[in-house]
Amino acid sequence: MPRREPLFSGRPTVIGHRGSGARTGAGLRENSVGSLLAAVRSGLEWVELDVHRCSDGLALSHDPAHRSGELVIGRSVEELRACEVDDLTAALEALPASVGVDIDVKSSLEDAVAAADESTAAVLAPLVERELSRRPLLVTSFDPAVLLELRARVPEAPLGLLTWYRFPLRIAVAAAGRLGMDVLAVEVSSLVAPDGDGTFVLRPDAAQALDVAHDAGMEVVVWCPDAAVAAVLAGIGADAVVVDSYAPHTASTTISAARPFSAAQNRR
Repeated sequence: MPRREPLFSGRPTVIGHRGSGARTGAGLRENSVGSLLAAVRSGLEWVELDVHRCSDGLALSHDPAHRSGELVIGRSVEELRACEVDDLTAALEALPASVGVDIDVKSSLEDAVAAADESTAAVLAPLVERELSRRPLLVTSFDPAVLLELRARVPEAPLGLLTWYRFPLRIAVAAAGRLGMDVLAVEVSSLVAPDGDGTFVLRPDAAQALDVAHDAGMEVVVWCPDAAVAAVLAGIGADAVVVDSYAPHTASTTISAARPFSAAQNRR
């Protein structure tokens, strides 16, 4: 079910990872309303956030447990707010409608035994349906079951399959295409690899894989390169990059896709 209109207008479009970056920096907690708004103030037009099902909604959390070690699924939205864990509804209400949101849905173990109307996808569906009419939106997950369940509930929702570190591109592109995904979101190590002398180079099949993904009607998102890597990926057609740190040149720097870049550059 390829989309008629692209989600991303830049190449690459820059998406703020968990808001202003993973973990805590400059006093901003990842996956917090404050971090998301700071990313928007820095100039980003898209942000990414993680959600886990809690007892009565969706918590902004990368991990199934919050800082006290207790599972979020056993706590309510209000209880989690008291523990400085924000929720998806609050984030969507705080973000300007012009800002695109990539909702990364984390699987809950409890979904294996949940009733049909209590699963993570079921809880998320009404929010997705509402937000589709007011902002750019993408829902991604490592869990194809979540994505297919959400598609059954909200057929028009743009969906993306996430793949893990060094996941083979041939499998990733084929799986996402056959699942009818709008987006394939791959980790950067699927596309680049360190060389023996400390440089990083594109994997031999990277450009072809992105071409095939585009031919299948999908856009390609890459997580989480830095600016130098993002520029190389743009050269082979990456549509968006999810980044932990943002500089205005991230989306505009042009580097030949065939040119290796050093590990020292990669750390800047």
